[in-house]
Amino acid sequence: MERMTVGTDDWGQPTAPTWATHLDEQACWAWSEFETVSQTPEKTVSLPVMRMMLPLGTDVNEDDMILDVRDRRNALLFRGPFAVDGIE
Repeated sequence: MERMTVGTDDWGQPTAPTWATHLDEQACWAWSEFETVSQTPEKTVSLPVMRMMLPLGTDVNEDDMILDVRDRRNALLFRGPFAVDGIE
């Protein structure tokens, strides 16, 4: 997981954001499902949605980005990047 960092220049103005590794090899439970976004008698449009659960207390916020999801043996399960859309 990466976190966006923004610094300031010599004039106190924000610089371009950069990404830095925040959490590496964080245990999680991730899955993908389809969400219907539009439905008419002729067609149905569904988009894949990725969901993820992290241990309670994990330092994550909506500005973070998830790069890839891998299993315990480092096999790629979901190729990112993924934005954190909400935290419940």
